[in-house]
Amino acid sequence: MKIASLILISIFLIASSGYAHPPSDIEASYDKDKNVLTINITHPVRNPEKHFVDDVKVTKNGDIISDETFTSQTTNNIQSISIESLNLKSGDEITVEAECNIHGKTKKSITL
Repeated sequence: MKIASLILISIFLIASSGYAHPPSDIEASYDKDKNVLTINITHPVRNPEKHFVDDVKVTKNGDIISDETFTSQTTNNIQSISIESLNLKSGDEITVEAECNIHGKTKKSITL
């Protein structure tokens, strides 16, 4: 009985892990004229109300400039955010870390 239970639990965990995944890509662009950083996080899901990017941290040269939490995802494929009034300049390193509410996170850095 214990072995059968362990097998069933293992099958469930393996099957459910196929649906839980970290974001696959992060794109960030800065509009200097509007002073807006736009971030698009690729995270394809079936139901963005239940499986979504729930936390996005943004650092500038190692200092946190934004830490946003979400209760759903913008679309079935993308979590989008825009951050204003950052006054970024050439040479600044921007790092974005996006975390899935079920499993995993992805980090990407860009230098302006």
